[in-house]
Amino acid sequence: LSRMASGVASHAASLGSASSGRGDADISETAASSPQLLLTAEELDLLMRLLSESKIPLEAFAAQFSRTFAKADHFKIASGIYILLSHADLLTPTQRLVGLYLVFSLYESNGQVARMNPFFPLFLHFLRSSPAIGTTAYRERVFAWLLCSHSLTKEYLSLTPDKLLSLLASKRIPDSFSVESLEKEYKDAQLWSTGDSFLTAAVVPFIPLGDRSMINNSTTVKPVEGDVVSDSIMPNFIRPMPPGGEWHDDEVFWINHTLEQPLKWNSQLCVASIKIIELRTLLEKALKNSLSPEEQSRLLRFLESDPDLIHASGLTPDKLPNLVEQSPVIAIECLLSLMSSPRITEYFSVLVDMEMSLHSMEVVNRLTTAVELPTEFVHKYIMNCIASCDTIEDKYTQHRLVRLVCVFLQSLIRNEIINVDKVFLDLQSFCIKYLRVKEAAGLFRLLKTIEKTTPTENP
Repeated sequence: LSRMASGVASHAASLGSASSGRGDADISETAASSPQLLLTAEELDLLMRLLSESKIPLEAFAAQFSRTFAKADHFKIASGIYILLSHADLLTPTQRLVGLYLVFSLYESNGQVARMNPFFPLFLHFLRSSPAIGTTAYRERVFAWLLCSHSLTKEYLSLTPDKLLSLLASKRIPDSFSVESLEKEYKDAQLWSTGDSFLTAAVVPFIPLGDRSMINNSTTVKPVEGDVVSDSIMPNFIRPMPPGGEWHDDEVFWINHTLEQPLKWNSQLCVASIKIIELRTLLEKALKNSLSPEEQSRLLRFLESDPDLIHASGLTPDKLPNLVEQSPVIAIECLLSLMSSPRITEYFSVLVDMEMSLHSMEVVNRLTTAVELPTEFVHKYIMNCIASCDTIEDKYTQHRLVRLVCVFLQSLIRNEIINVDKVFLDLQSFCIKYLRVKEAAGLFRLLKTIEKTTPTENP
């Protein structure tokens, strides 16, 4: 219960200024910021039991309230009722009527007029509202009008909360009633006077702004005796203007320079375009599974229309092996878009070191026909292919891989992609080792043909 009261009190400060003006906000902020005004669990339990009474008449609630709580705690309890009333879902309709009556009668019983009630902004809040006729909120507005206009007769006071709620359903506020007149009376009451008002107990003399004649005289301010917080709300004191210091010629003036040109902000800064987001989504999918023809075509169109998009796609060298195995066509287009990148050598290194497969040879073969690759990269990849064939123990798999490598090497030789003289001995040894494979024998005959024609072409 105490945590509920604390939470409601913290939120009440934000509701006050928006719903009931400055006076309402002052009550809310006071209740939320002063631990002395927060109800304990025991006090909240007693208050909720009193508000839940349904068999006693309305006029008996004031006496029951005085017997339950000490007079010094009346303002604190009334603040708790105010906070509960600020939230429509914390009290039942009958409990809200009782709470309104207690907050009003607490100061009315002391001979105070309604407009001098420190919680009068709460009643103004109900009177300013415009709920639909017949609703519970409209009945609360009618009851607030009865209280503020002193029209709460014995007929109403003798009813229980349930019967009073039913009776208020047929009651209407006259058109001649004006909330503005009550607001004016309440504002006029805030002007500090010398009358016997509880508000004067919290006010101390102040020096008007600009009047320096009273600063150094013998007038002293006497402290107020007694507990003024329980009977009033402390005002914001006006303090005297501090005297200005003497100015010297060597002092520097403070210049408050204002910018003549407004700052312009790029709304597209750090915001990824829809095209980049879609490209990243498709590329992430291509790293895991093969794309559908429509998706593959859309991704390729992105890269063909703007090759620089590859730099924002999120593709890194360590992701290249997965892309080659799952989507070799997309891997080829990505590598072609990265040819101008300073990191292209990293992608080549990963491609050389990855496990040899049909897809990796397809990627390298397509790259060699599309662009001029570094000679070191091509020769190193060929050596890696030959070494991969030697490490496979299964004869069927080994012969299948040898056939693929031989077809790949024949394609490179016929397209004059590689310099055969630099790798001639390695290729010849490879062919002799796997001479029983038909494709290896064909590659060997091609090497011998080149060997015979080379002296003729280059005497």
